[in-house]
This record gives sequence, structure tokens and C-alpha cells, in this order.
Amino acid sequence: MIQIAAQIEPLAEERRAWMRAFWDRPSGIAWAAHHSALVDRTIERVYEIALAEHPALATVGMIATGGYGRRELSPYSDVDLTLVPPEPEGPQMEEGVRVLFRLLQTAFGSIVKLEVGYAYRLLSDLPGIDATTRTGLLDARHVAGDPQRLEELRPELHRTLDPGEFVLAKLAERRAAYRKHHDTPLVAEPHLKEGAGGLRDLQCGNWIRHAIGEQPRAAGPAFETVLTIRNALHLCVGKLHDEFGRARQSEVCERLGRSTSETLEELTCAMLRQHQEYEDALRRVQEARFPLSAEVWAVMGEARVQGNAEAGAAAVGISVATKLGLRVSEIPSACQTVRNGAAALYAVSSGEDAIRNLDRAGILELLLPELTACRTFHSEDSVHTWTVFEHSLRTLRNLESLSPGTFLGDLKEQLPDLEPLYLAALLHDVGKRIPGEDHAMAGARIAREIGERWHLASDVVDVVEWLVREHLLMAHYIRVRDVEKPQTAIEFARIVRT
Repeated sequence: MIQIAAQIEPLAEERRAWMRAFWDRPSGIAWAAHHSALVDRTIERVYEIALAEHPALATVGMIATGGYGRRELSPYSDVDLTLVPPEPEGPQMEEGVRVLFRLLQTAFGSIVKLEVGYAYRLLSDLPGIDATTRTGLLDARHVAGDPQRLEELRPELHRTLDPGEFVLAKLAERRAAYRKHHDTPLVAEPHLKEGAGGLRDLQCGNWIRHAIGEQPRAAGPAFETVLTIRNALHLCVGKLHDEFGRARQSEVCERLGRSTSETLEELTCAMLRQHQEYEDALRRVQEARFPLSAEVWAVMGEARVQGNAEAGAAAVGISVATKLGLRVSEIPSACQTVRNGAAALYAVSSGEDAIRNLDRAGILELLLPELTACRTFHSEDSVHTWTVFEHSLRTLRNLESLSPGTFLGDLKEQLPDLEPLYLAALLHDVGKRIPGEDHAMAGARIAREIGERWHLASDVVDVVEWLVREHLLMAHYIRVRDVEKPQTAIEFARIVRT
């Protein structure tokens, strides 16, 4: 502890001096880049101390990710690090990494006073990482240790990127951030990082551009303005804080020696330009050429299925295209039958719009001929308004319309896996096409045949079959049993189980 304090304290004092110097020459990009360099030197020093004790660490790569990787560290931004070891690992490496993590916590938690987040990442982990983790690694740069680790990581990160799914994840993140903060830059109390027009708009736009194979946009004057205000806000508050509320606006502007009204107008104009950068990236999604799945490409706003594609993979591409708002041709695609049932299940659980696009592309016929056989079939049930095919798709529409805050919406949110439910909703009435047989029982048999044909996991097949077989159970109990009696609920619960 004494050794690390003696070596890290001078760097911590240099950082404090740099923070004080901000007010003499306020800036965004240049200040953050120099701050990031100070943190680099601190990490290099910690690594050298750990390496002296554990030589096995010589083959570990220490990589800056996220905002730290982009050299955009504001005064109290989190420092995100990823350690990449060679494979295979050994016990000496494990012990060395534990010591390194402990020293990092001491250096940053007790001396530098910055939050440090670290991950331990093997190259073999990359195919399964989530979009948020992948985003941080896209901005990675080498800080200490063996630079070969980053050179190995970059091509593998690119190889395992699924552009369509990645873009969808980024769009979902921005929508969630806009709901939480604000969806327009024209707001009195902006969130400088995550709100519309905040720093994240340019960053997310660049991640999308990367995924679709285009060059990123350089940070310009608008980004500089927002980052400068963010740096000043952090220093005034004394901690990580990105909401530029009225209570802080006058204080920040006074420290900057600027008029509050003029500063807010300049900031709003900058955030408008930032937001336009993000919206431009969204437009490029509609114009660029990039893969949506192994079998489907986006080309000038249209999803195009490759010749002789496997139906499950093609269905995934059409599902992604639907969510991205791309056109789907009504010319039937020449696809092979389903070999990837898990992909097919994912696609048919993507909702009504995706199903209709799969139908336009001729893929639904390959996935679920039992359903398309009901396209013009009318049920004798007097409560049915549409054909069995249309009724089934409208059932999906109702399922999708269930919103949180309602009984059924909250129940839907609690389900760990919606895919079996969506498939069962599509198949619940296909048994009506079988004459002389109870349609729920016939449909359950068909559901099992489809699940086995798609080689789905047995527990998934069991759930889908059960849902189709028992889809009238609740209506039956309500109609013929006294629902006020406890015994009715007990019997019902025994059948439903969960």
C-alpha cells in the first residue's frame, strides 16, 4: 500500500492540478484527452507494480474501452478497462490478475478518487457478448501490457458482429434513454450525455455507421460545446453528474464567465446539431448495403434474400428488416426448408408485422404451411370475424398491444421467454382445418409435429403443445364453473401449474 501510494499520489496531484486549470482555459475534447492521458499513466504505473510481482502479466493486454477508449474522460467519468489474457490461461495468470485488480481498486478508489470498472475478456467470449459490451470494445485502445491482445481482438470483434441485431440494440438503447430523459434537444434542463442531442447521439450514430460499414463522423464544434459544459458541470458538482438542471446552470455559467441565457442558447444549438448527426445515421441505415443475417442483405432500404437461402436464417433477416423499417419484396424468395429451428422460432415471435413480411417473401409458407393453409379457411365459430389465418395474426397484434401497467401487460413482462407463447398464438386454431376432430387437440398435435420438425428443445415443444391444447381452458372455466369457489381456482391452478 505504501509503495503504490508513493507512486500514484504524484499522478493524482497532477490530475487535481489539471482539474483546477480547467477554469483558466475551459475546453471539451482537448481537456478530456489530456485527462485520459493522465489516467493512462496511472494505469501503466499500476501495471508495472503488478508485473514486478507477477511476470505472467507480461502477456496480458490492458485495454481502455467506452469513453475512456475514445479519450473523452470528463472529470468524474468512470474509467472502463478490459483485461485480455492469452489463451489458455494458467493459475499464475489468475493470481496475477487478482493482484492487478486489487492494485487498481487501491489506486483509483483510495488515491485518484475515480470509479474504475474492469472486465476480464477472452477472445472466445466475443461471439456471445451483448451489444453494450461490444459497443465498449468497438472504441478500444491499448493502454498497457501486451499490445498483441488488442490486435487479436479487433478482427474477432468484427467477425462476430451481427450488424442488423447490433443496430436494433442501439436503436432500442436510444429510445429508452429518450424516454428516461428527453427526446428533443429543445429542453430547459438537458441531460448532456444521454438525452436527445447529448454526447451519446454522436457516439451511437458512429456505432451504427460502423455496423453498416461506413466511416464514423469526427467530433466537431457541437460536440466540443456539449463536452465543455459537461466538464464544467462535473467540476462544479464534484462528482459524475450529467443533468444540466436550472439549479446548476447559473453556477456553471458564472464559473465560465458567460451569460446563462447565451450559454443555454449556444448549448441548445449544439445539441440540435448533435441530434441531426444521429438522425443522419438512421437515414443511412435505409440507404446502405449491409447484412441483416447470414442469408439476407439490406440494399438501398430493401431486404433481399440470397438465392437458395435456408428458411430459418432468411426468416431472421426478414424479422430484423421489419424492425428496422426496411421494405420487403412481395416476390417470393427461393429458400430451402427449415434447418435452423431456433432461428425460425425467433423470427415468428417477432410480431405481426414480421409475420406479414415473411408471408410476402414466401418464407412463411416454408416455415408454417399448416398456418398458411388456413389463409382462406373460415371457422364455423360465430364469434370469428376473419379467416383462421387472419384471426391468428390479429391474436399476435393483441398480444403485442399489452402494455406495462395493466394486469396482462405486467404478466407478459414477467415471462422469461415469449417465443413459445408467440408460436402457440399463431398455431392455436390451425386444428380447425382438420375435420371431425377437436380443434384444440388437433392443433396441439400439429404444434408438436412442427416443434419436432424444427428440432426445438423438448421443453419448448412441450410448452407450445400445452398452450395450444389448453387455449380454451380459462374460457371454459369462466363459462361453466363458479369462479368464486376456492376449489375452482385450485383445480385451475393444478392444470396451469405456473
